[in-house]
Amino acid sequence: MIEPEQWDTWLDPSLDARSVAALLRPVADGVLRCSPVGTALNNVRQETPDLSPDWTLDQLVDPQLTLAMPT
Repeated sequence: MIEPEQWDTWLDPSLDARSVAALLRPVADGVLRCSPVGTALNNVRQETPDLSPDWTLDQLVDPQLTLAMPT
């Protein structure tokens, strides 16, 4: 998993694959979770609200992470 403070490095097009791969680390316990979803979720033509559980943004994003949203 790439930590937020490493995103700029991860996205730097001047780096070679070895340098970028060195940023990868195993994810810490408790960061990821599994939730059952239907196979329709894999179809880009499907856009109904019942495809994913009722997640809130706070549940999907680390509350200490600051997101820059386009205006």
